[in-house]
Amino acid sequence: ALGSYEVAILSIKRALASNANDPDLNFMLGEVYDEINDGLSASNYAEVAKRLYKKKGKYKQAAKAGEYARNLQKKYNIPQESACGFGMMAC
Repeated sequence: ALGSYEVAILSIKRALASNANDPDLNFMLGEVYDEINDGLSASNYAEVAKRLYKKKGKYKQAAKAGEYARNLQKKYNIPQESACGFGMMAC
């Protein structure tokens, strides 16, 4: 049986499949990955959320997502070059 985190991940990924440019869903997925100590995935989704918030002109949320991504990189000891939001753009 799937645990609640796995169910959350599957549900958010299902929603992202039809709305990949939703920064809130990407941020949420990052938070869930953080809860299960998957720091690289958490950081990458936070980076994606940051870029999508910026693209939508939501600079306050972009700053929050960026700070969250940096905190995750420190928490999980992730080198900057490994945490680039799935290679969407250069960091």
